[in-house]
Amino acid sequence: MQTSIKSGEGYEHMIESGAFCVGDPKHVTDNIERYRAVGADRLVCVMQLADLRHDDLMRSIELFGKEIIPAIKAA
Repeated sequence: MQTSIKSGEGYEHMIESGAFCVGDPKHVTDNIERYRAVGADRLVCVMQLADLRHDDLMRSIELFGKEIIPAIKAA
């Protein structure tokens, strides 16, 4: 079955479906755990997208290292 995404709904659908790990550290960690539960053992992180400011990118990297990685290792 083929699904179509209406123009302008693409990225929202990808976030809601869990294809993109976007949000606060808890949401991202939960989403990564969903992938782990079905056997994923690798994650590709692309954090520099669109018009993301450098400071926001650096904050995302910091949160990933300080909150998400330790939570995933502990699980």
